[in-house]
Amino acid sequence: MVESSWTYGTKPRLYSNYFHRSRWHGSSVKTAAGRITQSANTSPGQWSYAYGTATPNRVDYAYYRITS
Repeated sequence: MVESSWTYGTKPRLYSNYFHRSRWHGSSVKTAAGRITQSANTSPGQWSYAYGTATPNRVDYAYYRITS
């Protein structure tokens, strides 16, 4: 049984989706321009989702976090 899983991408689509079976968690993305989009803190056993608009020819970022 998987404890956690992370899927993410920065080109051509900016997204971060994270699952954790036993801990509160969340996802976030940050564009090259500095715009940050975060999911809400998400309960164990659920997926968290964050999406943004990818910036062509620039570096964007995808993250996940454990909140408890």
